[in-house]
Amino acid sequence: MLNIAPLGGDGFVVSQRLVHRSDANRSDRDRRALLYLFQPAGRPHPDESGRA
Repeated sequence: MLNIAPLGGDGFVVSQRLVHRSDANRSDRDRRALLYLFQPAGRPHPDESGRA
């Protein structure tokens, strides 16, 4: 297991297959996430192929 402790305003990039979690958001601000996915042309998304 690897613990990552980013500071406020930090960000990091992980694989979509990484099992992860975070502690509760105790601030009065929203926690935002941004998801980018590179999908080669002609290759089905896992949700469309019936496999995970």
